[in-house]
Amino acid sequence: MDTDTECISVESTVKELHAYAKLLFLRSGRQFEDKALYQELEDEISPDEASNDSSSSKNVPLGNLDTDHLRRKFLDRLSETVSSTKGGRHVVASYMFYWPDKVKVFVAINSGFAGGDALSRFLDSLCESLKGIATAPDDETEKHTDALWNLLLGHQSTRLNATIVDLRQNMKNFQHLLPQRSSSELTGNSIILDIDGTMLDFEDCLKLLAQLLFGNGDSGLERHDSLVALSYALYRTFPAERFQALGRQGEKLHGVIGFLGRLQMSFHDLVAAARQISGFDGLSLIPVIKPKLGKKPSSQEWSLAKTFDALNIQVSDTAIEKLMKPSSSKIKWTKNKLITDFSRLKSPSWEVHAEIQLIAFTLSHPNDIANGKRFDYIGCSRYTCLLCSKFLDCFQGLKTRGCHGKLYNHSWTLPPGDSLGKDEQQALYGAVIGVISWMRKKLIRSTMLPAQRRPEVKESTIGGSLISMLETSQGGHQQDYAISEYLRRQRAQNLHRRSNQKRSVFQYILIALLGI
Repeated sequence: MDTDTECISVESTVKELHAYAKLLFLRSGRQFEDKALYQELEDEISPDEASNDSSSSKNVPLGNLDTDHLRRKFLDRLSETVSSTKGGRHVVASYMFYWPDKVKVFVAINSGFAGGDALSRFLDSLCESLKGIATAPDDETEKHTDALWNLLLGHQSTRLNATIVDLRQNMKNFQHLLPQRSSSELTGNSIILDIDGTMLDFEDCLKLLAQLLFGNGDSGLERHDSLVALSYALYRTFPAERFQALGRQGEKLHGVIGFLGRLQMSFHDLVAAARQISGFDGLSLIPVIKPKLGKKPSSQEWSLAKTFDALNIQVSDTAIEKLMKPSSSKIKWTKNKLITDFSRLKSPSWEVHAEIQLIAFTLSHPNDIANGKRFDYIGCSRYTCLLCSKFLDCFQGLKTRGCHGKLYNHSWTLPPGDSLGKDEQQALYGAVIGVISWMRKKLIRSTMLPAQRRPEVKESTIGGSLISMLETSQGGHQQDYAISEYLRRQRAQNLHRRSNQKRSVFQYILIALLGI
């Protein structure tokens, strides 16, 4: 900052935001709004989007809307892929700028990149792999896509193992699906003998998945390969209603299977983007080093009295009851209760979320994006928090895959902005003032009716429209067609892998599902 006065002003602005967030949190709970998803215009969705997988033809001309749709999918899948561990500290976001001959994607993680760390090295390897796919002639594409798939499996192994544990626990709720033989008897060869030459229905596929889960077959990458591929096929080809018909735990089983198969969808979209979007032969994936937050704030957080003074509200039982009434008809708010609850909320931990890191970094590195076109979308590994969503909208109308509607009143903040010019500082902190204005309106002008607090929604997501399109298909013929077309593409892609070795379990799965 240029002066101490400006520094104090920024600090005070962030403290005002925290104070209003505390009031909104006390009034409405963490789940402040319903989950909101990105809405595409009807003509933005290509009617052939389900075929945008790794078998897509290279350099096929795409319309602007198709290209934008694929860019959004790429950014979301990239973020999901880089985030290899569950938890808020591992949320990843990505931001694209592009030129006629190159593409730059800035990538940030909540916990922050460190120069030369393992995650940065993975990003370098991923970038080289995608550039290789973008430039490879058709007869060499398979070699590059196989290398990418193995890279993704290796990077995601920890998360895959955790999801496999969850799936095993869920599968135990369905005794009729579990293998009848002991795990020591369930080898890859025995599974092949069980399915070779048969046509599998829904429950047969689940039983096969259980055999792979509980058997002593392939290990490491090969086991993950088979489990991810079969889970992806199950999730894509059988609607949610089939799982729900299994009973109360069926819906949960459906979700866990979807998460295990998610990496396959990420793989397809990454490859499709590399082969179909111009400039990927000059791709750069740039890790954003997390900014240091510097010294602690010079004064305490705002008190309730100061917060009410800024809102032009008296600290009285009557005013407090009116302000807090939307929270719940069962809660009796008084001056003493609100003072106590407000003061009990922990001080902010000053976390700069990945989405905000991206904005601050690109503002402070104008030369890196000079003459490039900004893509007005932030890719995220999970749904965006409420404050990030409002900030991005106030900043430059940036969109994400969706907002989970939760209010993180203790952690959200901005970097200090010391390295920014005056215009960039105004852009960054002007967006915060826009968020504060929205919060003030919610506090003062809200006409919400008394109601119970919203139940908290999940922040993670399995994927996008590639899955939902097939989930909503109706009728046996449509489902059979979807299964057949998907598996034929998969078989064509995988049949020649390990050509000098025995067929893998997964190859036999494809043959069995196709009935050939």
